[in-house]
Amino acid sequence: MTEAGEKAADLSVVALEEHGKAPGNVTAKARGARGALANLVNTELSASWSANRTRPLCVYPKVARYNGTGDVESASSFSCK
Repeated sequence: MTEAGEKAADLSVVALEEHGKAPGNVTAKARGARGALANLVNTELSASWSANRTRPLCVYPKVARYNGTGDVESASSFSCK
């Protein structure tokens, strides 16, 4: 996540906590940590996953479903259903 992305995520959490306003969408990234965490490996993730894999995080009970077209590693190819 970029510094701008981290700031946006922080602001989303503040808006939710202080004002009860939920974020419109949140995208998770499987790998690609920066800084001090860059060398850590999450052993629970499959080694075959792309380092750039992203998925939308959906509000329960919805889950991310592939739209049927587009890059299977990109959150933009998935919808919460």
